[in-house]
This record gives sequence, C-alpha cells and structure tokens, in this order.
Amino acid sequence: MTDSPSRPISTAPDDTLRQDAESSDRSARLSRRKLRPPGDVPGYKINLCLGEGAYGSVWLAWEQNTGKQVAIKFYTHRGGLDWSLLNREVEKLAMLYTSRDIVRLYEVGWDAQPPYYVMEYLENGSLAALLREGPLPMTESVRIAEAVLRALVHAHGSGILHCDIKPANVLLDGDMQPRLADFGQSRLSNSQDPALGTLFYMAPDQADLAAVPDARWDVYALGALLYHCLCGHPPFRTPEVEQKILATDSLRERLAVYRGTLQSAERPSAHRRVAGVDKRLVHIVDRCLEMNPARRYPNAQAALEAFKVRAKQRARRPAIVMGIIAPLLLLLALVPLGFQAGDQAVATSESAVVFQASENNKLAAKATARMLESELVGLIGQLHSVARNPELAEAIYREGELPQNKRSQLEALLKNFRRRYSVPRTLKARSRNTVANDSDIDYLLDRSWFLTDAKGVQLWRDPYGDTIDGEYHWRDYFHWGGKQLPKTVDVKDVQTHWDEKTFHISAPFVSEETNSYMVAISVVVRDKKTSQPLGVLARTIDLGKLLSAKTLGESRRVAMIDGRNGKFLDHPLMAPSRFEGLDNDEVAATIEDLELSLAMREKLAQYPHSNHPTQDAGEMDVIIENQHHDPADRLDQEAVKRGEDQQRWLAAFARVPGTDWWTVAQERHTEAIQPVQKVQSELMFYGMIGLSAFFALIGALWYFLLRGVSNRTVRIGSSQPRRGRNIETEALSGSGRSSSLG
Repeated sequence: MTDSPSRPISTAPDDTLRQDAESSDRSARLSRRKLRPPGDVPGYKINLCLGEGAYGSVWLAWEQNTGKQVAIKFYTHRGGLDWSLLNREVEKLAMLYTSRDIVRLYEVGWDAQPPYYVMEYLENGSLAALLREGPLPMTESVRIAEAVLRALVHAHGSGILHCDIKPANVLLDGDMQPRLADFGQSRLSNSQDPALGTLFYMAPDQADLAAVPDARWDVYALGALLYHCLCGHPPFRTPEVEQKILATDSLRERLAVYRGTLQSAERPSAHRRVAGVDKRLVHIVDRCLEMNPARRYPNAQAALEAFKVRAKQRARRPAIVMGIIAPLLLLLALVPLGFQAGDQAVATSESAVVFQASENNKLAAKATARMLESELVGLIGQLHSVARNPELAEAIYREGELPQNKRSQLEALLKNFRRRYSVPRTLKARSRNTVANDSDIDYLLDRSWFLTDAKGVQLWRDPYGDTIDGEYHWRDYFHWGGKQLPKTVDVKDVQTHWDEKTFHISAPFVSEETNSYMVAISVVVRDKKTSQPLGVLARTIDLGKLLSAKTLGESRRVAMIDGRNGKFLDHPLMAPSRFEGLDNDEVAATIEDLELSLAMREKLAQYPHSNHPTQDAGEMDVIIENQHHDPADRLDQEAVKRGEDQQRWLAAFARVPGTDWWTVAQERHTEAIQPVQKVQSELMFYGMIGLSAFFALIGALWYFLLRGVSNRTVRIGSSQPRRGRNIETEALSGSGRSSSLG
C-alpha cells in the first residue's frame, strides 16, 4: 500500500485544491482563452464550456434529434490519467442508470479522440454552490438528505459504495431535485481497496490507507452533508484544524492528524440550535456522525428508515395533540393566548405606528432639507447677482487701491445691495422699492457682508468693524480650501480653489457674539471681459436663524448636524436661555461637546462629503434611525432630573443637497406609541371582562354538567358510572399504549 491516494483530497467543502503560483497562472491563461470543443460527438451540438478539471473539460450540448440538453465530459489531459478510475465511474453510472436520484449516463465514447461520455445535464449546479449562499431550511435539508439516501440505497443494493458523499457531488436539476454524481471514488462492496473521500465529510475510519470499504462510510458522509445543510458548514471544520492538517508533510500524516482531530474533538452541536430541528433529527445526525462505526446506522437503508419513522411521528403528532392534549390544555392556554394575541396586536400596531412615524420624520427631514437648500440657493444666487454686477467690478477698479475713507462709492453700492436682499420688518417697508433707514431692516439670516480683494485684504464690511483693511487670505472663505490656514502664511503661498466651483460654504464656527454656529458663503467677483478674479464677496449666516423658521410642531424636533464630525449646528435645546450664567468659553465647550454617537457618525461617514455642487434634483440621501438617543437632552435640566435624558427617539436624517449638513427630524418613541398604549389599556379592560364572562360560562356549563351526571347517577345507580369509568380508563390506557408504540 502506498501513500498516494486514487484522487487528491482537500480541506475545502467543494473539493477545490489550493493552487500554487504556476497553477494560478495557468488558470488565468485558460480563463482568458476562448475555449473550443476538443472534439465532435455524433448527434450532439456542442455549445459552451461549463468548466475544466484535472482530466479535461465539461461542455454543454444539445441532442440534435430531441433538443435535450446534455453534459459531455472530454478527457483531453492524458498525462497521468488513471483509466481504471474513469472506467470505474462510467461503469457505476451505467449500472445505476435506472435510479432517478442518480445522474444518468447516456453514451460513452472511449475509442474517440479524445475520449468522452455524455451524461444528464442539471442546470442548477451543485449543492455546494447553493450552500455558499448560507444554510438551508430544515425541511429543505431533510428533503435533500432523503434523496441522497435513496440514491445510496439503490447504489448499495447494486453492490456499489460511493465513498465520496459531499455537497459538490450532489447536483440539482431544474426542479431543484438532488441527484447523486461523481462515482470516481466508488468501490464495490466486496472490494478491499481503500478509497479516500473529502476532509470533514470522510469518516475517521475511512481516513486510513489500509481501510476496507464500508457502507457506514457513506452513512457518516451523509450525516456530514446534512449537518452542512443545516448549519452552513461541515462538522469539525475550523481554520485552526485546516491549518493543522495542511502543516503535515505527507498524506499518511495528514490522515492521522485528521483522524485524531475528529476523535478528540467535542461532538458537533450547532445543529441542535437550528430553528425547526427536532430531537429525532438531532438523533439521526448524531448517529450518522458517530466516531465508532459500530454505533452508526449499518447502511443507507437503515438511515432512510429512521427518516421515515421521524416523518410518521411528525405526522401523528397533531392528531395526538388534538385528541388528547388539546382538550386538557384548552382552558390553561386560553388566558395566555388571549394575552399573547393582545400583545401581538399591540406589537403589530406599534410597529405600524413606528413605521408611519418614521415615514413622517423622513418626509419632515427631507422637506426641511429642501427648504434649507432652497434658502441656500437663494442666498448664493443673491451673492452671484451682486458679484456679476458690472458696477461692482468698476467700483473695485476705481476704489480698491484707495484708503478706506476714500471708498464711499464702493461702500454705498454694496450696502445698497445688502439692503435690497434683506427682509423688511414692516408691511409698509415691505412695499417699498428701496429702504432708507437701517431701523427698517431685519437682517434675519445675515450677520455680516464683506468684500476682500484678490489678495485677501478686506475692502468693506457691513456692519462696520475694525477688520477692514485686514489681511484674511488665510481664511477658508477666501481660498476655499476647506480649512483655516495659519495666520502667518504668506499670501503667495496660498492656493485658491476658485476655478473648481462657483461658490463655497465654509466650515461651521461658533460665534462669540451669539454662541451659535455660523458659516460664511462666498463667491468670486470677476472682470466680466477677462474673467480675472477681482476679489471675494461673502456673507455670514447664522445657522440657528436659518433653521428657526422650519418648525414641525410641538411633538417633533428638528435639528441640523455637520455630517463631517457629527456636531450639532443647531438644536431647539441650544437656545441662549439654556446657557444663562455661563461665559463664552463654557458655552462654546458645551456646544462643542454635543455630537452624535459613534455608530451614527459612522453611518453618516458612509456618504461621501459634498463638493458643494449646484442644486441637484436627484434623490436625497436619507437615513432612518429608530433607536436614536439625542445627546442634546442633557441640556434640559428638568428632563435630567426626571431621568428622561436617555430617551429613545424615532429619527430621520436627510442631507441638505450641496452641503455636508444633515437635518434630523425626531419624535419621542413614547409619544409616538401613546395611541397604541391607550388601545392596549382598553384591550386589557375588555379582555378582563371577556375572561370573566368565559369563566362564568365555563362554570355554568360545569355546574349543569355535574348536576346532570349527578341526577343520572341517582336514577341509574352506582354500577353504571363505575363501568363507564372503567371503559374510559381502558380507552386512556389504550391511547397511551398506541402512543408508546408509535
């Protein structure tokens, strides 16, 4: 006996060997090459290659007379080809032709060049491919196992042992009916030659070069296959075990390690936790996977009989429950069933209410995001309108190099533009074409407007401030780089990004005046003829005021978040009244500390940061989070005292198109399901009434029944009831005997 098996074994469930670099290169060349049929088969039209293996290739073909699809296997790789093995496979398939559970052999051409044989084509591939998608339901797993067992019963009855049962050797036809295939490792039942199967499907007693073929090998492999179907992986297979086996130097050592690992490992138990797996099925799997072959089913027929007994017991179970157990449990089950039905109805209603609330939050968040987008588009459009006005360019040319007290025309022009795009306070002011006095102006959103020249020197600011003539080339609103640069950077070293987009929204910053987040929106002022940049026009926006007009009612909060870091830009609880008694540094620290949870920040981070494109009418980014905890709750001291600062919120996040901002509309879970809780209380009340009525009815029925029996006893005598009780006792005893025999 040598250490060379009749066919290589592997640790993978699909029997795929690990390739070295040379084999991988060869496979890559084959995959790039357009394969052609290696030969012709009379009566068949060959269409395409299904795959290549160690001995040749398999092709899909059509029988010309009937149009039936078949698979043709060509043996084109003659080097090292063991013709006895191939003859054995063909002979076994020919002997088992009558079984519908085994792949059928149609024709053999050993004298052809190259040799081939034609077999049944099963279009749904192998069970191994199906199991790559995950484990199968219990009923489907049992159906496949029973079909494989029927095939094995037919094979064993014909004196053939398969010796290599595994998912890759079970093919599925168009109706997903399993067929057993690949009898290349099979042996006759009286054979003395060993046959190695596939690791983790091969019985430990089979993993021996001196072993004599045994029908119980197939029983063990069937148990491993069923275990794989139920659990998604074969028994005993772990990365550590695979590595331990692969670390050996010879086949004999590998088999010894495999046997020792299986015999010393704990028995597999994952199948016991699969939904729908009953004790009888667990027993079948455990007995098939017994390490001692004497404890396994002696053959496939015995295992198949175990499945039939299990099926009979499962079919008989409802009748037993209805005939004996159900009447006894009806009274006890009624109350919990009623509560369960009520709880289920409440849970269903609560799910529906939560879903509807989530949809409402989604609509609210999207509507708010669209309003903010519209507001931003309007604000940006106003800046563009001013920046493209020829009068502004002329004023910059005329007064841009002059001292601040000499820029009266530039200041008047820009101040007039700002007044034009601001919100009048009164209806009288609203009807005017121009507004004369600053007292009539409500700068609702703007904190300031300012203009810098192309070198970052501030030429104008409204309201007036001591920043005029200061150098701000390091500020993000000027160079559009997305972050502030050091104040000491030289203007020559500042790279502007004005040609990459038409406007820029700076990173949010906390205002020292209002203790709220602000941003600067800026556009480039260009020479109309040469497009040469003349300066940057910007306006600062109070984000709190931008969102303050977007109300969603008392039961729903709306807030705004920076998607880049999860910081809250605005929130109803960030009102100035919440920070009374705190200095600016403490307020800024408190606001800076308000951020989303790490999990929520990671969800937002999955969406790429915006480059501030123009308004996009496409689908808006939306995230639903029904387990949201609002970190701003801790600003509500009353809620903290009541222990309500960790409440569950139903939230929807919607991204403001063209920005990195997200609006969040959220509603308390307790408030959302309050109608359901009210219904639940009513159900409990009426349920108790119904339960009381039921017990009253049962009590009345028992009263009249007992009274009737008592009257009958008086009339007929005491012997009849005793005889009736004996008959009833015998019936119950008989039922018990029938149950035990089953």
